[in-house]
Amino acid sequence: MSRINTPRHVWHVSPSVRVPTPILALAPAKDGLRTAGMGGIARLREDETWQLQVTGLPLRSITALTWADGLLLAGGIGGLARSTDRGHSWRQAAVEEAFTAITAFAVSPQFSREQTILAATVNSGILRSEDGGQKWLSANFGLQTFEINTLLWPEGERVLAATIDGIYHSTNGGRAWRLVRATEGLVVVALAVLPDGTLLAALEEGGMLISTDGGAHWEAYGELPAGVSSSSLWTTPRGTLLLSSSEQGLLRSTSAGREWDPVLDELVLSCATMGSRLYAGTATGVSVSDDDGHNWRMLPTPPLDDLQRLHLLGEQLLCSGSQAGLWRAGPDGWQHIDSLPPLLTGVFAQQQALFVASPQGLQRSDDGGQSWQTVIAGENGNMSYLTLRADGHGWTGSGDGTRLLRSRDGGMSWQALAAPFGVLSLVGLQATTDLVVAATYDARLLSGQIWVSTDEGENWQRVIDAQPLLSPIIFHDTPALIALSNRILFLSSPHADRWRTTSLDEQKHGQVRRISGKPHLLLALTTTGLFYSTDSGSSWEPLEFPLEEVRDVALINDTLYVLLAGGRVCSCWR
Repeated sequence: MSRINTPRHVWHVSPSVRVPTPILALAPAKDGLRTAGMGGIARLREDETWQLQVTGLPLRSITALTWADGLLLAGGIGGLARSTDRGHSWRQAAVEEAFTAITAFAVSPQFSREQTILAATVNSGILRSEDGGQKWLSANFGLQTFEINTLLWPEGERVLAATIDGIYHSTNGGRAWRLVRATEGLVVVALAVLPDGTLLAALEEGGMLISTDGGAHWEAYGELPAGVSSSSLWTTPRGTLLLSSSEQGLLRSTSAGREWDPVLDELVLSCATMGSRLYAGTATGVSVSDDDGHNWRMLPTPPLDDLQRLHLLGEQLLCSGSQAGLWRAGPDGWQHIDSLPPLLTGVFAQQQALFVASPQGLQRSDDGGQSWQTVIAGENGNMSYLTLRADGHGWTGSGDGTRLLRSRDGGMSWQALAAPFGVLSLVGLQATTDLVVAATYDARLLSGQIWVSTDEGENWQRVIDAQPLLSPIIFHDTPALIALSNRILFLSSPHADRWRTTSLDEQKHGQVRRISGKPHLLLALTTTGLFYSTDSGSSWEPLEFPLEEVRDVALINDTLYVLLAGGRVCSCWR
């Protein structure tokens, strides 16, 4: 374990937690390549090191990324965000309706003049923005399927959409769509354009289609090696084709798809060109080629693992990520807690119990993760928020706000309650001695709402509307509080006008990202740094900390823990 000395503190730095870093999106920008994944966004410096760019990023993970005329646009699970200062700060975009995740962007060739961008989604069709990504509306007229794999905007007003049921063609900039004949029923996973304007489409089950009239008509073309299925297709500036397959990794063709050679023995998830260089995002990092994709070398691993949260179970420190799983701190470093589902949607350390949620259900452990019991099976247990009181009464809710359950036995059994939130997404849940407090979010209006129940969750009253809300709503249990941007509300009454409120200096302190601690010592992670309070949040002082890339903070007794990108944890006794 290494140490870092500051004028007032000595920080002990643990070894990194080594987890795979799938690179889901790449975007060339004026000041360097941007790469994105479950852990956020990072910029590649000239010396081939990485700089994390997640300050104020309101998205849980990034699945699509693009750069257009000074605008950096990110799409993730359930949200979109934009940056006009090259990724140094982020603002959430307003979206007309809820969606699961963004799969791709398509920028108008006349973007500098008309500011139009399209976004493909997993299950909500296509979104369209005419103001540089600030506001998004559905653009689904003519679509018969809403599962969009990718988009291609080659020129003028012509746009193509690859879907699970063929290719759709638009001649008016994505306002309306028409299914192209002879592509019905085909699962099209990728689209590409050759230097001469010829269009190619890759099919999931192998094989390709070609169009020489701007996408109005398609026919079968080329051959792939036997047994190879497609996942992505790209064209280099020289006209070379790159195709990603799960069977043979990355394939390369200099004959417009008639012959293929394997060049990289990894599944490639994203690809980008900057100058004469090609970059490939894989399941483990980023590779670069200086010879048009013939040879590749691995770059240092970007700090984009999805270890995002620290958890306190008594005096046991845990950290978790949706794909990285759950890890326990020990004297010899971090130990992975096995026998859990591969994808976690929630981890909750409550009282002396540990809960994990996944598409397989809600599981509970009373021995620190050594053994698990399923308490809600299947999708009904796929919860995003959970809170327990010391008396064993608890509540859990799904992120879409449609499922709300109550327990009276410490989370061993659960009963359904009526969820009052309508179309609003649930973004927080907290129980106090005599209150249950919930937070929701309206992506259409960029507004947050605080709800209170005084009868164990049977009935709810909406007490606060915060608009616009440009940062996450943060809950903390002891003391019970809510952070709304730069305001901290201490919960002592069911009436919002009786809650004690502290407002941080937004210019100095920024917006709150996380709060940890006890009444005598609170630790706040904000968009500008780390701060502590010894007077129950009335005043805040900066905490000297020399490292960037802070993901989370926690306080056990008087020891401060800081989770950094790459799975490193700094600790300091105060």
